[in-house]
Amino acid sequence: GGAAKDHPEALKQKEAKIWAFAQSPVKNVAMMSFMMWMSGNTVHIFSMMSTFTGLVQPLVAIANSDQAFRRFADPQGKINLQGPRALFCLIHLGGFLFAVWKLATMGLLPTYVSDWVSSLPPPRPLQYSAGGEA
Repeated sequence: GGAAKDHPEALKQKEAKIWAFAQSPVKNVAMMSFMMWMSGNTVHIFSMMSTFTGLVQPLVAIANSDQAFRRFADPQGKINLQGPRALFCLIHLGGFLFAVWKLATMGLLPTYVSDWVSSLPPPRPLQYSAGGEA
């Protein structure tokens, strides 16, 4: 049993499965991005729900990436999971960035100076005038 697992061909097959798993979110991220793009730039319930899902799903997947790759762990340390896990996280990060872009196109991100006017102090007057008698 143990000698068969150490075979170089078996290790290559396992690495191929790990890389395939790391690349598997591409279809989901692409479909979610397409749905966000098709929902338009107006603020309504469908675009808000798809954008919120596009923000949350990638963050949850990145946070749970250790658990997702744990089943591929090699107790002997012959297989490095860092590269596939990094690719997995980068794919999800791309989906998250698309959702942030979607928020910006909907006008929901404070990206202009006018979005921060309420936090600016009022300007100092350069001149004062007062009524008086002539």
